[in-house]
Amino acid sequence: MRGILLALKQRFVSLVGEIRDPKGISRQDQEVDNFSRLIASPLPRREMIKLLAVGLTAPLLGKLKSPVFASSSLQQTTKACCNGIPFITSNKCCTPSGIRQNYPIVDLAACPNKVQHPGSLPVPNGCGPAKNPTLRAIIPSGWGSANFLPCCNSHDDCWGTCRNNLNHRSKCDETFSACVSRACIPYKGIPVNPDIFFNCLTVSFAYYAAVALTPIGDSAWESAQKEGCDCCGLSTPTPAQTVCGSTCCSNGRKCCNGVCCPVGQICNGGVCSVNPCLPGVEFCSTNNCCGRCCGTSCCNGSNICCANSCNTPDVRCCNWRGTEFACGQGLFCCCGAGCCSN
Repeated sequence: MRGILLALKQRFVSLVGEIRDPKGISRQDQEVDNFSRLIASPLPRREMIKLLAVGLTAPLLGKLKSPVFASSSLQQTTKACCNGIPFITSNKCCTPSGIRQNYPIVDLAACPNKVQHPGSLPVPNGCGPAKNPTLRAIIPSGWGSANFLPCCNSHDDCWGTCRNNLNHRSKCDETFSACVSRACIPYKGIPVNPDIFFNCLTVSFAYYAAVALTPIGDSAWESAQKEGCDCCGLSTPTPAQTVCGSTCCSNGRKCCNGVCCPVGQICNGGVCSVNPCLPGVEFCSTNNCCGRCCGTSCCNGSNICCANSCNTPDVRCCNWRGTEFACGQGLFCCCGAGCCSN
């Protein structure tokens, strides 16, 4: 018990640092003494057992979010590469540790770039579990005149918001701690019972401890983030890699019938081979010719490809509503599929 009280004392130093008596005298020692008396006296003990037992377990069940999801979402079915391994991007994404399920998240630690899940919104449920009305009925939303409900709702919103900042959870919990502590201010300075203010702070700490200092709190935080976040959002394939059958080609290697050709080779007639073209001239495997692919042929040098045909550099290539057409020397593109002289 002494160890628990020392831990509480250390916590109270930061918990009530902004709430001091009118003379500015620190009262952390008195808070611990008050907590000791609460445990030692019969009635407060029952109150604290109820608050700590229920407060350290049931409220955390309420942190398991029930996000509002969009009625439908478009699924990507394209292939991409992740660290040399091809994968279908429908509900999968590439992370530094490999291919992961995008939603729901399986392992938070493996998703360092998580984003808010589309259509998922944090749903505050007060200081008790939304899906268990029995427990919710016995978990108080405050202590006497101290109203903790706004603090609990804000904490739900904070936990259900997806962030990659490592300090996001601690900021949520510290804000909650300060909020429930301030809720006790109405009890400050009551001459009839001067200890009631510090008793209220003790209760508020039990609420904070439930979400911030217990394994159940850790589990609830993970559940809220897993339900509210996508692991990667849009698929993030490994750059400079292309899918090639059951593997991926990198470093500019060409894919040829499911095989990555050696660096510098091309796919010629379905077989990896040395580039038959002159140095600096690309090989068009589609048309099996040297030069830039253009329709069913290839363009070389400064010739331009327009309307699937190779043209001399002095030709203007025009586009009207998605249709290409070439205008000869001295002519200009006009509205409609036509050329104008001026």
